[in-house]
Amino acid sequence: MGKGIDHVCVVSDDLDKSVDFYTRVLGFEFVMREALESQGIEIARVQYRGDVIEFVRHTAPDARPGRGDGVIELIGISVPDVRAGAKRLRGLGVECLMDEPVIMPGGGFFFFRGPSGERLELVQTEG
Repeated sequence: MGKGIDHVCVVSDDLDKSVDFYTRVLGFEFVMREALESQGIEIARVQYRGDVIEFVRHTAPDARPGRGDGVIELIGISVPDVRAGAKRLRGLGVECLMDEPVIMPGGGFFFFRGPSGERLELVQTEG
């Protein structure tokens, strides 16, 4: 039935802040932004090599801030060098959830937070 993942959606209370973080800090490129008044939302999309993250801000008067209907545990972002990536994040003042990356056979990982509190992971794999 499916052909693959089209996008991952993250709830954001500030689309400008989310787009800025993912483009400036993580190297994604801006794709689009649109208000869908009939749905009570505003969306923005960024992408990196075809992988799309969509941010949604609920705009209806009765919308509660923060989380939507579901929860995504984290978004893993592939990097060539997890140590260099972690160092760059720290230098930019990003909220890091670990002191140092975990290095293991075949790669490593490092957890940090995005601008809406979403948990993100740098992932380095060999091969």
